[in-house]
Amino acid sequence: MSHVQLSVGSECWVSNDEGCWDPADIIDLKDNGGGKCVATVKKPNGELDATKYQSLQPRNPSVNEAPIDLTTLTYLNEPSVLQALRYRYENQNIYTFSGIVLVSVNPYRLLSGLYNESVIKRYHENQECTKEPHLYSIASACYSALTNDNENQTIIVSGESGAGKTVAARYIMRYLTSVQALDKTSSKRSVENQVLATNPIMEAFGNAKTIRNDNSSRFGKYVTISFNEEAAITGANVSTYLLERSRVTSSPLGERNYHIFYQLLAGCTNEQRERWYLGVPSEFKYLSQGNCINVEGVNDNDEFTTTASALSTVGILENQQEEVYKLLAALLHLGNIAIVTSRSEATIKSDDKYLCYASQLLGVNPSQLAKLLSKKMLKTRSETIVTSASYEHVLSTRDSVAKYLYSTLFSWVVHMINASLDHSKVKRSASKHIGVVDIYGFEHFERNSLEQFCINYANEKLQQEFNKHVFKLEQEEYFREGLDWRLIDYADNQGCISLIEDNLGVLSLLDEECRLPSGTDESFLQKLNNQTPQKHPLFYKKSRFSDGSFTIKHYASDVTYQAHDFLAKNSDSLPVEIINILKSSENQFVAYLLDYGSQSVDAQNSATKKRINNKKPSLTSMFRTSLSHLMHTISATNVHYIRCIKPNEEKTSWSFSAPLVLSQLRACGVFETIRISSLGFPKRFFYDEFTKRFRALVSARDWDQDSKKLSLQIISTVLPTTNSDDYFQFGKSKIFFRSGVIGLYEARRREVCSKSVTLLQSAIRGSNARKKYQKIIEYIIGIQSLSRGKLVRERFERRKKEMAAIMIQNIWRTYSQRKKFIAFKRLITSYQAIGRGYLLRINYDRLLRKYAGSVVVMNWRSYHARTTFRNYKMSIIGFQCIVRSVLTRRYLRQLKDTAGRSTILLEKRKKLRKSVDEGSSMLENATKEVVGLRNKLSEMTKSLKRWKNLFADPELKNGSNSDNHKQVSEHSQISELLHGEIKLRQAALQLSAAASKSDTVFIKSQLARDNLNAYFNVLKKTASMKSDYDTKGLNSRNIFYTREQYLKYHSTLTFLPGHDWKNAEERYNLKGLETSLKSKLLHCKKDIQSTLVSDGFLAVLERYNKKYIENQSVGDSLVFGGIINFLIYSGCIYSLKEELDVFILKLSGCISSIAELSDPCLYDPNTSTKFQVEYSAFWLSNIHEVRSFITYLQSLCEKDLFTRKDETYWNGSFSKLSKIMLEAEGSLFLYLRKSASDFIKDSSEAILCSRLLADLLDTNIEMEKPPKSNMHLLIEKLNYAYDLIYKSSLQEAPLKEITTLILQDIGEKAFSKLINGCTCYTWKDGSQISYNTSLLINWCHQKGLSYSNTSLLPLMQSSLLFSLRKKDEQDFKIILSVCNLLSPYEIICLLDHYRPSTGEEQLPKAFLKAVEQAARIVKPGEIRRRINSVGFIPASSNFLVLLEENRIYDELQLSGMIKEMKQNIA
Repeated sequence: MSHVQLSVGSECWVSNDEGCWDPADIIDLKDNGGGKCVATVKKPNGELDATKYQSLQPRNPSVNEAPIDLTTLTYLNEPSVLQALRYRYENQNIYTFSGIVLVSVNPYRLLSGLYNESVIKRYHENQECTKEPHLYSIASACYSALTNDNENQTIIVSGESGAGKTVAARYIMRYLTSVQALDKTSSKRSVENQVLATNPIMEAFGNAKTIRNDNSSRFGKYVTISFNEEAAITGANVSTYLLERSRVTSSPLGERNYHIFYQLLAGCTNEQRERWYLGVPSEFKYLSQGNCINVEGVNDNDEFTTTASALSTVGILENQQEEVYKLLAALLHLGNIAIVTSRSEATIKSDDKYLCYASQLLGVNPSQLAKLLSKKMLKTRSETIVTSASYEHVLSTRDSVAKYLYSTLFSWVVHMINASLDHSKVKRSASKHIGVVDIYGFEHFERNSLEQFCINYANEKLQQEFNKHVFKLEQEEYFREGLDWRLIDYADNQGCISLIEDNLGVLSLLDEECRLPSGTDESFLQKLNNQTPQKHPLFYKKSRFSDGSFTIKHYASDVTYQAHDFLAKNSDSLPVEIINILKSSENQFVAYLLDYGSQSVDAQNSATKKRINNKKPSLTSMFRTSLSHLMHTISATNVHYIRCIKPNEEKTSWSFSAPLVLSQLRACGVFETIRISSLGFPKRFFYDEFTKRFRALVSARDWDQDSKKLSLQIISTVLPTTNSDDYFQFGKSKIFFRSGVIGLYEARRREVCSKSVTLLQSAIRGSNARKKYQKIIEYIIGIQSLSRGKLVRERFERRKKEMAAIMIQNIWRTYSQRKKFIAFKRLITSYQAIGRGYLLRINYDRLLRKYAGSVVVMNWRSYHARTTFRNYKMSIIGFQCIVRSVLTRRYLRQLKDTAGRSTILLEKRKKLRKSVDEGSSMLENATKEVVGLRNKLSEMTKSLKRWKNLFADPELKNGSNSDNHKQVSEHSQISELLHGEIKLRQAALQLSAAASKSDTVFIKSQLARDNLNAYFNVLKKTASMKSDYDTKGLNSRNIFYTREQYLKYHSTLTFLPGHDWKNAEERYNLKGLETSLKSKLLHCKKDIQSTLVSDGFLAVLERYNKKYIENQSVGDSLVFGGIINFLIYSGCIYSLKEELDVFILKLSGCISSIAELSDPCLYDPNTSTKFQVEYSAFWLSNIHEVRSFITYLQSLCEKDLFTRKDETYWNGSFSKLSKIMLEAEGSLFLYLRKSASDFIKDSSEAILCSRLLADLLDTNIEMEKPPKSNMHLLIEKLNYAYDLIYKSSLQEAPLKEITTLILQDIGEKAFSKLINGCTCYTWKDGSQISYNTSLLINWCHQKGLSYSNTSLLPLMQSSLLFSLRKKDEQDFKIILSVCNLLSPYEIICLLDHYRPSTGEEQLPKAFLKAVEQAARIVKPGEIRRRINSVGFIPASSNFLVLLEENRIYDELQLSGMIKEMKQNIA
């Protein structure tokens, strides 16, 4: 106030009862003498108040009431600073500069638009944005100083709980990691993600809900982010301070334990919950003490997922996470252990449920743990004394175990984070870094303990460093501007720090008392009161009452501490026995954690360089060491400060509590910063800024001179230039003012502006009066003109009414005369109408009579014509009846002839049976004759050989000197020999003729016998079955279905012939090939080996396959099958196991790909069906040959080709290849069937619509459209498709199978169209269909397909159904009996498609009634069963090994080998 003079009318601040200030205006000043002055002020509510003049604080002008930097305020005082923060906060500006300090007020709301990626990019790329108060401006300044000046940086974030420190530190780390992606135009690396992942981990394990903050950090941390020379993040390190251990075991009312416990119970699986014996939080004492389980707006399950993901990100494995969760569960059970008290002691039962749970999870013996927890052990030099413990001791020991384990776990988690984030390969001293300090703010509660003492001690150290830093920056700017400045002293808190740190200070006395066995809190307090007040009387106060407390005067305020529990919290040690039992735990993680804790203690002991009596260091000594190291690190860096402010206690957004904010501003040192600044020159302007604002104080003629001279002239208008150093000083670029001086210029400026405004107002008011007078004159002239105009308009209206009256009279007179004329005119018109109407009625009556006569004549003529036509029609109908009766009798005779032919057929059947019997007897005779001739032939053959041997004897040739007897016998023997040879030849001729005849007879008889036996068996089986209909003579209902099963199994047996492998070996000379390969062609082994291993053959195969598809033409049949069989056989002969295995593996993939190419979706739609048939038949034949050869090789596994130990190997390899070949063969078989069916399309239309019998054409009915196909074209396509498949050298079994399936598809399609189509058929149409079907059956007989016509039999019976008589119910029963291959439902459907032919009558009602009764009984689902063919193709005995010459041998470089092999075999 020394430089600020307040006068009447000045705005000021006046203190209120709440310790804050209210705005007011001074309305009166009264001097009472003696330097006492009383001011009367008026508050905004109109209340007057008298207060001391010296207590008033000047108020800033409204234009400078809420600047972005508090140091730019005109008046630097507490109410001005508080008002500036309030105004900015209410306008949702939460950040404000206070010199080098950024003040952040917690909005209690997520402001996503204030921290998104675009804001980060703007602050990073535009340095002008750093002048705006924001977290990112501090972070950007740090990053710029790091990259440009190579200086290490530190950001200190402080404030009380709930002020937003953790969120601020999180956003700063997010900025530093996001800047990397902007600089390198790439996504974040893993190290940046790991740095960000530390936040949810540290918050889960170190944060808890308190009354003041839902996410309160219960520890301090210092995060160091390291950068390399390219300013890229290389690693990070997290240091923690003063974890609140007591929260693990006790939570105040309305608060929670650490978040991780609630996250674990909400997010663990049911299996984990059962394994760890977990329940809900309310079941555990450690979690339910504060009576607060949930946090509003927080989902612990989702948070647990986030924490687990972050743990994985920083490198903690899932099994390690399981162990962490398991230890947390053990701590919860530890808190539920019941302590049983008696008169003299407290114990824990060894069978306590929760003790067993905790012991099991910790891996220790529950009995030992219970004993150690409930006993007190005193160690002496010679022995250990075990005594009973009190309830308080047992409770303290149990809770100490929980606190020790959790703090050790917390340290281990931090250690794992640091190990994961330490990615730098260089020394830490050579790397640059940015540190972020998130630590408690100054705390002052109703009850303060050791935790508050340590927190306030840390804040004292930080405040001392802050004071030095701030004043140092101020003085550096003074020297830089060249001011005449002498160093001045400022308030220092070193005395308070000395009180805490000295040898006989609070910390030393506390550690000394903890080391004494008999040390207590009372003795510690007594030593403090005895020794401290004499050395530090300004900072230490004894309590006036014996309440166990003492007071320390801190920089922010005086704090009273309760000495109770100081020693317990400082030592907080466990008995050695408990530590040992935990170290020997069966749970390896718990044992490792205890070892890690011991190593950490040893490391801290070595860091403090003090270890007395080999005891564990105290909590305060470890904290003092860590804090000393932190202060040393901070002092070596460029420091930036962020002070977080809590605006209200209710945690509501945009609510500002002035007393609460004021206390925090004092505690965090903002006012102390302003006070230090006020010792110097806190207000400063650039010369241009100063002259621009205050040039109104001088004449406008002086405005053009130099800004520095103009500034001096402006200053001289208010203050004297003598002794200017007491008010201001000139710098090189700025002018500096003492605190409050600039307010004088603002007041003078307001006076000048007030006078100028008054003069301006007078001029404006005169101008406004003149303008008003001129407007009044204009209004008078306007009124006169309006009145004169009104008089003229009144005269005009009066004249207008007179003219209107004259006009009305004229109109009325005209109207009366016109009315009279119209009445007379109407009278004349009515008379004329009456006369004319009379004349018209007379004329109309005459015309009506004339029309009636003409109608009578017309009706008589039409009656006469109808009578004549009816008589003529009756005569014609009679003639037609006579003609139709003649035709009907003729048709009846034809039906009788047909019945006679049926009798003839039965007789032929009997004759056929007799001929079969005769053939059988002839066959037996021929067989006996053949046997006799064969025996005779064998004897003659033996005789012939004997005589040939005799004739070939050399002794006979050289016996010229023998006697005549020998010559005679020789000639007789020769003649007998020649005679026997002639007989032998004749017998051979007779035998061949008899054999050919017997074969023919045998085949015919065998076929006849098979057909008769099958028919007999079917009839016999059917006769024993009960028919669905009670109709006599219909026991053959199920003939077709029984025959179907017979044909199915018969075809299966015929498709499984017994292979004569010996004939195959002799046919293809496999033994010769084997001998040649093993003896003469051993040099070919390497060629075979290279061919099997290389991809040459498979490449050739794939290339030719693509060539076939492109050219739509295939090559020589069976060429690839032969090559594959040869290579496999050669590999088996040479025992090339590995090479053959590789070849089989590659061949399997190639064959699978060829089978996949058979998918029609892979072909061009323009591909012809002819090529599809040819292509699929080509590969089917090749693959079938390979599979047949593999089957043959499997049969040789027990022979001499393979050794016994190779049998299993070859069987396994061949089985795999055979399985793949079988699958590929099945795919190609199905595709060949579909392609052939597509090639023979429109088959059903050819069968049903072709009319080849000219005698049975219905001339009166013409077909709507000519058929697209006919039977000749269908048979031609069948022959073409059969030839295509036959040319592929496909074996007989698959060839018959595919042909059978094609005919089955044709028959099923035609029958389906017949029964489900919309076309109706007559008996003539049925005869045409029967003829067409017979053509297909004849084609089957020509191709040797005896069982392919079974699928065409339903068509034959369908056509027969249309030709049978349909008169009554008995006819319907005959139809059911004759059409025994059709189901009743199909018969009814076919009858629905029947229509009478031209000239026939409709179906009788009796027949239709029988059909309707059957339709009620028959179910729609009773449809003819599908005839399925055999689902596999057996291996053939005529496989291939070698082929004729082919150019593919040249491509595979096997031509020479093949030729040499053929020569050797030949």
